[in-house]
Amino acid sequence: PVGVYPESGEFMMPNWDFVDVIEPSVLAENAVTWAEDGIRLIGGCCGLGPAHIEAVSRALRS
Repeated sequence: PVGVYPESGEFMMPNWDFVDVIEPSVLAENAVTWAEDGIRLIGGCCGLGPAHIEAVSRALRS
């Protein structure tokens, strides 16, 4: 695979609230592993937000 687009948590009706979402730091750790395995496109879907993407970006730059 060349990319990953993970989602996290569980959708709770009726307001699209997500619970049990992965911590940004944990996602960042996973992203580093994915990059080491050759993944070049890393994004995020449902349940993930700007803090997650920021953590991934910081981890990949370090």
